[in-house]
Amino acid sequence: MYADKLGVMELEYTRAEQEAGMIAEFQMQSTDPKTDGGFAHARKRGQIIPQLDPTATALALQALEMWDQTEEGGLRDDWEVLV
Repeated sequence: MYADKLGVMELEYTRAEQEAGMIAEFQMQSTDPKTDGGFAHARKRGQIIPQLDPTATALALQALEMWDQTEEGGLRDDWEVLV
């Protein structure tokens, strides 16, 4: 997405959409507020391991936010949001 924004290479929209969907599959839903909305980081035998990973959560949230911005018309820098 950054490469597309910088004009280095064109975003493969369909592939990026698929990858965003794959990331979203790892988001956990729980009645425990400490884990609800967090992300797991691995699968075992095809099943997502229901263990919260703070690093995976941070990276997944950032990637999905970037994807949302891309779908809304383009990835924005923080300063551009203020304009």
